[in-house]
Amino acid sequence: MQRIIWTPGSIISLFNEPFTVLDVPRLAFKGEVYGYQKPNPSHLFSAGQLLAIEFKPEHTNKTLRVLDLNLAIAPNKKSEGAFPTNMTFSLQDSTRKQMHLGNRLEDMITAIDEYIGQNKDIYIRLYLHHELPLQSLQNLYALLETMEGENKVRIEPPLQGNLYFKAFLPDQTYRDPSKRPGQPWELHLYRKKGNVEGFLRETKQTWSENNRPIFTTRDIPISNPQESAKVMAENKNRLHVLLIFIHNKPVYRELKKFVSDVIDLDYTVYVFFD
Repeated sequence: MQRIIWTPGSIISLFNEPFTVLDVPRLAFKGEVYGYQKPNPSHLFSAGQLLAIEFKPEHTNKTLRVLDLNLAIAPNKKSEGAFPTNMTFSLQDSTRKQMHLGNRLEDMITAIDEYIGQNKDIYIRLYLHHELPLQSLQNLYALLETMEGENKVRIEPPLQGNLYFKAFLPDQTYRDPSKRPGQPWELHLYRKKGNVEGFLRETKQTWSENNRPIFTTRDIPISNPQESAKVMAENKNRLHVLLIFIHNKPVYRELKKFVSDVIDLDYTVYVFFD
């Protein structure tokens, strides 16, 4: 196999550099690192100096820093109240050892915090019951976002056919077409007589003589999940983004039906609620 090497290049990169040898990125604001992360003057290397990099296990007793946890979330059949009492939480490790089971959100968070205090890198995979109310799911995701980060927890990519949790936490200014950097597809969903249907909206933007945006829309009725993906595949949009607007209260199963085929089209999806 032939490889092309670009020189000079970095040995270790702290951001996503495709040609580095060791890619060790981390999440940080630019203002925190640009101009502030500098080589240690006590350990400067001269041009052309050879380096030997040695990797050793952090622990010699087979202890792992990484801890994989599975968080299963389901409706609480004993309560129809508001979030979080209308949910139950089952937290297990990779061996299926039960770390927490119940409907008290604060107890589940406490169980996770105990491992954070043990200097563990925690990775959580989410398992969602198909009857979860969407609004409550969004509230839970907003909480999980505050727990995510360096020295906290990481949320694993979603299971096949599911949305990443941040899809439910979009920039709310994108509700207004004039505040968007472009005009993606919109999917509006309603529940009618036990079924979910809606329409796809295509928005086109032109400019007036006095440099004001003019928006024209075309709504395409959608009666089943396959139609939305079919229309989007046949009418290419240069922005591979889909904004979903939920106009009443479908459950997760109903939303998932409409997005599973769209995910296969490699669209980035954001979900908004009335």
